[in-house]
Amino acid sequence: MVDTIPIDGKIRPIQDRLYVKDIEKGENITKSGLIILDDNMSERGVRPRWATVYKTGPKVDGLNPGDRILIAHARWTKPFIALDDNGEYVELRAAEYPDSILLVMEKGTWEEESATPKSSSTIPETKKRTLVASSKETQRKNALKKMKIIV
Repeated sequence: MVDTIPIDGKIRPIQDRLYVKDIEKGENITKSGLIILDDNMSERGVRPRWATVYKTGPKVDGLNPGDRILIAHARWTKPFIALDDNGEYVELRAAEYPDSILLVMEKGTWEEESATPKSSSTIPETKKRTLVASSKETQRKNALKKMKIIV
């Protein structure tokens, strides 16, 4: 379990600070079925990660909340928990700006991964994450079966 720093209160980034959420974690399976292992972002998991911009400081140019960014490996902090504008807790990380930002996909030009039906607005967010995680696990098992590795 990752140690998190709880913050009771809303945050406001200062200067050129950048906070992200939903940093990409875990195994990835390519379209061809290759499994890219993850070891909690330490050795074999050394690669850039996608994350969603949560909030930006006043001196951050070209990034807006909701944009997806590709961050160079290990250019983010340990997670901390903070209250969002809806009064719910969200896991955030500070990311280095601007040198560690490799790519930007503006909000609206990407779709979040979802294993839920179109009427997913009635499904709680925690359930959506569980469905996506179980979908990835199913994909991993199917890929292993194709390679004749017993699961």
